[in-house]
Amino acid sequence: MPGDDALTCEQIFQQGMAESQKDQQARSQRNAGLKAQGEATGALVTGAMLAGGMGGTGQVAQAAAEAEADRQMAMLTPPPPNLRMQHLKLLYAQKHCGTVAPAAAADGPAVRAGDEAMTCEQIAAELAPYAQQMVPNIQALGSTDQQLYAQGRQMQQQRRAEHAAVLPLADAGAVDPTGASKRAYEMAVIAQTAKERSENEAFTNSPLAQENRAQSARLAAQGQQMQANGRVQRLMQLAQEKHCSKR
Repeated sequence: MPGDDALTCEQIFQQGMAESQKDQQARSQRNAGLKAQGEATGALVTGAMLAGGMGGTGQVAQAAAEAEADRQMAMLTPPPPNLRMQHLKLLYAQKHCGTVAPAAAADGPAVRAGDEAMTCEQIAAELAPYAQQMVPNIQALGSTDQQLYAQGRQMQQQRRAEHAAVLPLADAGAVDPTGASKRAYEMAVIAQTAKERSENEAFTNSPLAQENRAQSARLAAQGQQMQANGRVQRLMQLAQEKHCSKR
């Protein structure tokens, strides 16, 4: 966006928090919609099962199974990347924004004699240790993000194969006058749905997913700690006044 180069670390952090909140709201709305869709699909499958041999129930069950498959795929499909957030992260790294080590937070007052005479190089050198505090958490979070994405993609491919294996039962049910094939298909759909729900719960509660959430919390806490450090804010102010980002 215009003016990005002039953003201070505090402004970048604030915009990043706003983007994060916007993404969280979008995820919550998406999950609520998928949950409602799953409940409606479950009711449809149950109704088709209870209807027994009534005409058209095989088609109803198949439609319900397809809808459930779409919902499960949607749960595993990652949302489109937030390009604004990615750019803010890049700016945060380029400007050497970081958090403050506990010992550094107490290293004297925020405003010191000689601040006005500091060069951009001197400001960057003093900020560097704070920036280095954040690097390990950023790298760790990026690693678990990639692992979770790879696991989700693998699960998605496996489910595509499982859904394809069930479809022949639906075709057989359409021409089987005994209804046995249709009942076998419906039971397979129910079993597959239960399996995927269990897998989703395990995926969400896995140690890797829990560690990923903990890493996100640690990174956010570091950002808050940086905002609370007067010396860092003073250095950011000096860098902005001296237009260091444009040099």
